[in-house]
Amino acid sequence: MWTAVLFAVIAVVALVAVLAGASIRILREYERAVVFRLGRLLGVKGPGLVLLIPAIDRMVRVDLRTVTLDIPPQDLITRDNVPGDRLRRALPRGHIADRADDAALGARQGRPRHAAVRTGAAQ
Repeated sequence: MWTAVLFAVIAVVALVAVLAGASIRILREYERAVVFRLGRLLGVKGPGLVLLIPAIDRMVRVDLRTVTLDIPPQDLITRDNVPGDRLRRALPRGHIADRADDAALGARQGRPRHAAVRTGAAQ
């Protein structure tokens, strides 16, 4: 009898520990999270601890660090036919100040997170 009760208590404690581990996420300073609850946008969460409901909430991490790529020197001709040599640096998705807000905006617009379209004064 006591072994069955002890086994049940241990099973409940283990289940609570597994659910607690699955519901806590830690975000670094340069990361934001776009949280969806049952597919609907819940909001953007900042750095630190983020609590989720397992199997109901879905979190998408967004990295805010700027990634630059070196582009080899290219010959270019301006509009007035003046040749020039340039070494350029490019940002992979353009210069986006806050990618988490853009991902949330894309989710509100029903688009993939990299295809947010800003309109009007928000550009």
